[in-house]
Amino acid sequence: MVTLKSRKIYCGRVFEVPSRIDLPESCIELLPTFSSFRDKDTLRMGERTEYPVVDIWVARQRAYTLEKQIEMFDANVHKEVPARLSQSPQGSKYIRRVRRGLQKQYDEAELLVRHLMGGRSLDVGDWIKVLPVKEIDSLSFFDSGAYKDWFAKPSVDSGPVED
Repeated sequence: MVTLKSRKIYCGRVFEVPSRIDLPESCIELLPTFSSFRDKDTLRMGERTEYPVVDIWVARQRAYTLEKQIEMFDANVHKEVPARLSQSPQGSKYIRRVRRGLQKQYDEAELLVRHLMGGRSLDVGDWIKVLPVKEIDSLSFFDSGAYKDWFAKPSVDSGPVED
């Protein structure tokens, strides 16, 4: 999560960090999950604008990885598996089962991408925010449940914790 000096907030995946972050022109690239702002008096976070692009990017990355795993499997299975095993009924069955498992995972990832896209076209690069390092007020890891968990009121019936 990045808070800028303007009190604008971006939370998401960091895509690029410069090798020389100390230069005045240095910027980081972030793919946002959400954006918001901090109130000028209380510094509390304001209303959030949600961006679905990170979920789509993650699903696309998963599909791409599985596609490449399938290609590598197909190209190398007969090189890596001893001939006597791959030509036996059990070995051949095992190879087909592994291949089907990878294909099923790929098909599910592609289905998820199509669902998340909802028939729209999307270029992830259009959503990347370029943030000048000199404008960053704070930068930290973000855990949406941490604040709620830390400040949650204990329930009445929760007794002492025993080891």
